[in-house]
Amino acid sequence: DMGMLHCMTQEYSEAQPLLEKSLCIRERTVPINHDAVAESYNSIGILLEKMEEYSAALSCFERSLAICKQTFPP
Repeated sequence: DMGMLHCMTQEYSEAQPLLEKSLCIRERTVPINHDAVAESYNSIGILLEKMEEYSAALSCFERSLAICKQTFPP
């Protein structure tokens, strides 16, 4: 997706609104424990980690992991 493409090319200010919009759309259109929502949180976590916002990144990764644990069997 375009947000991750911007993230990979270190265009963080362009990436962030796209990734956040994608998360908002997914949260409104699929169940909260859907793997697409987990993917969005993971993508935002990657972006925040690259921006050295480690605490916020960790929160996103933890949210993504929690959704995956609910969605996928062990």
